[in-house]
Order: sequence, then structure tokens, then C-alpha cells
Amino acid sequence: MGLDRHGVNFLKYVVQKNKGKLGHVATIGRQGIPISTAVMKRLLDLPSDYRNAEYCEELLCKYLGAESVESFDLSDYEGATHIFDFNQKMTATKKYDSVIELGTIEHVFDVAQAFRNISELCKVGGRVVHVSPANNACGDGFWQISPEVCFSLYSEKNGWHDTEVFIADLNDNNHWYRVKMPENGGRASICSSVPLYLMCYTTKGKVPEYQEVQQSDYVHAWSMNKSVLPDVPPTDKGKGLKRKIKDYLKKRVYVDGCVVTEFLFYNIYERLRIFSLYGFLRPNNLSRNKNLIKLKIRNLLGVC
Repeated sequence: MGLDRHGVNFLKYVVQKNKGKLGHVATIGRQGIPISTAVMKRLLDLPSDYRNAEYCEELLCKYLGAESVESFDLSDYEGATHIFDFNQKMTATKKYDSVIELGTIEHVFDVAQAFRNISELCKVGGRVVHVSPANNACGDGFWQISPEVCFSLYSEKNGWHDTEVFIADLNDNNHWYRVKMPENGGRASICSSVPLYLMCYTTKGKVPEYQEVQQSDYVHAWSMNKSVLPDVPPTDKGKGLKRKIKDYLKKRVYVDGCVVTEFLFYNIYERLRIFSLYGFLRPNNLSRNKNLIKLKIRNLLGVC
């Protein structure tokens, strides 16, 4: 992924929240710059003689408040500062003010250990920044990252605070969507027909004795001693178009000499439902999602 348009803007947001400073930075993977010099100049209001380097270290130090930048990777093929396999448990000999992960963690098979290692690298009072694929990046890596991971891992119980999670539509350079923290057994479910990034910012308040990570709606259900059936409307056998069609088709309706079975009904019904959710009828339903708050990036960054 590297430091693309959404990544640059999100780091600007993080820098603003930290009074212009990133401090000593660790990047997970050596981060390249996949956008053009012209775009970078506009995003950061850079001088006319600025030119993109191949990697991000100079940019972070000169224009985004980093004092130093070191990188971690499995291989030295891109010249990373430290060679380490994030599938393995890390004991950090140095802690960093900012740990920045831009599209790397989804390529680590033991993703839980990778999150633990990122936490290990961050000093108390430091910050962790993620920009990772969320939806419609199947095949890009091993995993796509859910907001639930960030809310459950980077919780106050686990020693973190001020955790914020956003969704970015890769086809929309003007808006982000703040994800509401799930409450009362709900889920922050997000469907889309376009690729999405998850962007997370959090601050380490203390070193937890043990990081407990469980899905929040199940924790709520266990505490209430009930089953979990989120986002599924209650079945009313006496009402609803779906029920009426199903009951009608049970009477063995014949079409061109063939029996229209319940199996065929469900096949048609599911296709129409999926099309309405993800197809051309609703190319982007993020604005309608009750779990999201649509925000203008310019307003978040204080750009007039």
C-alpha cells in the first residue's frame, strides 16, 4: 500500500492531534510512495522544488514531524532497518513514539502476533497508526481488517485510549466515515461495492498485564446470558413479502411445466438481495450505514 493519498491525509490528521510531532517512528514494512510528486505537493503544501523519494523516511522527517524513522521487514530487499519476522514473538529493545503500519499486517499469517508486536514496539504515551484493507481486497493478502479488531484490541481495558476508527472509500478522495464503537451487543457491520481502507489511531496508556481480545457483541451476550443474532430482523410468519411468496410457492406453482420449488425461490431471493446490497442499484451504501458518520476530510484537517 505505502504512503498513498489516504495514508498521507491520515498521517496529517495524526500529526495535528499530536501538536505537529510524530517523534521517533517505526514503520512496519519499509513504506514507499505510490502517488505522484504533484499530488504529494498539493496534499502537504510542499515547496516547488520538492520531489518524491522512493521511500517515506525523508518525507516523514522533513514535513510530518518525525525525529527519526526506522523500518521493520522480513527481508532486506527494500533496505529495511531491522529484519524481523512478525509471525514470531518480539521483545523490543527500543520503543517508539509512533508505530505506523500502512498495508503490511494483512500479509502476516499470524496476524494476532503481528498486532502484539506492534503493541510491543510502542512506548507508553506513544501512538499506533493503521491503514489497512477492510473490504473488497480479496487476494491482496491473507486478511482484511475489521473495525471490531481495533475496538476490541485497543480498548481501555487493554491499556489504550482515544482509539478512533475510520473507513475510507478508495473511490472517494473527499470523505471519510468515522466508525461508531459497537454498543449493547451491536456490530459495526459495513458492506460496500467498492474497496475500503480501515484507518485506526490509538494511544498507549499503560502496559497491560494481559491483552484480552474478544468480539464485543459476544461478550455482551455472554454477560446477558443470551444468544447472538445481530442484524437479523425477527421472523413474523404472518407478514412480509418474503413470507407471502414462500407460502405461495409451497402450493406447487407451475411455470412452463416445471415446479417452482422453495429452493428456486431462495435462489432468486438471495440473488436479488445481494444485488440490491452490492450491485448497481446501490453502488455505495456507506452514507446510509447507521454505524458510520460521514465526514469531509478537509474539515477534519482544518483546510479552508
